[in-house]
Amino acid sequence: MGEQGPELVDFRGGERVHDARQTQSLLGGRTFEIHVHEAKSEDTTQAVLRAMQYAEVMCGL
Repeated sequence: MGEQGPELVDFRGGERVHDARQTQSLLGGRTFEIHVHEAKSEDTTQAVLRAMQYAEVMCGL
């Protein structure tokens, strides 16, 4: 994945990977960087899913 640039993955069931060109179009040329800081009270999978949901809300995706 990502050989031609960043790719967006839709995790809302029936997961779909958008290629680099589709991703750039969907994001309007904007780029985002997400940092996940794991807490001892939350496993890594849940921390990543929570970060992705937060990013979707903040970016209006």
